Amino acid sequence: QTFARQTGWVREELEHRGRAERGFTFAAVLPVFVSEERDAWERVRDAFHHYDWKYADVAESRGLTGPPAAAPPLTAERGEKLRKRVLLGTPDEVVELLAPYRDVAGEGFHLIAEFCWPALDSALRDESMAAFAERVAPQLRSA
Repeated sequence: QTFARQTGWVREELEHRGRAERGFTFAAVLPVFVSEERDAWERVRDAFHHYDWKYADVAESRGLTGPPAAAPPLTAERGEKLRKRVLLGTPDEVVELLAPYRDVAGEGFHLIAEFCWPALDSALRDESMAAFAERVAPQLRSA
């Protein structure tokens, strides 16, 4: 919904300026995790919580010395909100999750998939990236 609203604003401005939409690229930066495992969220939840919290903490921790602070405990309510922000699932599920973005943006859609969350185990990251490259990206290109 937010992406659709934002692309609408851009389209209005393009029209206002007399500029054609053709050739304009809409981009979305989205956290993505692709896995065949049914417990994928449980496997990455803490890493995504840390990733999300760290962006909020940057301003407060600027200039501090010493070991970095730990993320606060994750509440169930916060976990539910975070889960909704990650495009997470099997390759087919992730394709379905990305379809509305592509449909709203049209042929000028550019995805910047965020796979590198600082606290995410590198083996999990690599597994997700490989699944995206091998099973998700080809479906997106052919659609």
